[in-house]
Amino acid sequence: MPASTTTPLVLINGSGDSHICWMRQIAALPAGTAIAADLPGHGDRIDDPAAPTTVAAYAADMWTYLESQGITNVGVAGHSLGGAIALQMALDRPDSVVALGLIGTGARLRVLPDLLATSQTDPQAALRQLLMLGYGDHLSPEALRVAIASFLPIAPGAISRDLCACDRFDVMPELGRVRCPTLVVVGEHDQLTPVKYARYLADHIPHARLLIIAGAGHYVMHEQPEQLTAAFRELQQAS
Repeated sequence: MPASTTTPLVLINGSGDSHICWMRQIAALPAGTAIAADLPGHGDRIDDPAAPTTVAAYAADMWTYLESQGITNVGVAGHSLGGAIALQMALDRPDSVVALGLIGTGARLRVLPDLLATSQTDPQAALRQLLMLGYGDHLSPEALRVAIASFLPIAPGAISRDLCACDRFDVMPELGRVRCPTLVVVGEHDQLTPVKYARYLADHIPHARLLIIAGAGHYVMHEQPEQLTAAFRELQQAS
């Protein structure tokens, strides 16, 4: 019997976030099998001049980054905006994406108009609003402060570009073109990308599996990290 292999997995952050959001998963997965890649303007790429405003442009940027690292065939997973980017990457290069993880995301991502407007005038207020919606009522003021701090650093205008990209995203008619094994994950209490978004993805993507995580909202990687890590392990073995 041939030995099982572990698919390399690239993890992509969501709006306003950075590679830091995946640290629990990186630490728990087999060494060297997962890479947390910052979007331009986020985390270690805060000074990157690239300023995408569409998911397609973010996906193209991510392919450029992966090619610079010598990475070709790979599993791709993302949270929220990062999930949209991962999905776009699988649609753009179906022969290169061997496994897909869609966490707290959708095939169409409309942003609340007031959140979109606030992101253009008061980015910190937009982050607070995003987190309060993402975590729900159980987020204390101190936990909110810590959560906002974990989002930093972020380049000026990045949160607005992120949310603008989400708001323009719509690949609902294209889901049937996804070829690879796909894991769709959503927190049962997710207010930003609710369970119905995940069900739609799972119902329309061939070879998709839906995982609804109890006791979690939008930020499942923080709220139920062990369950998400276990799901990633399965995804790495499925391709």
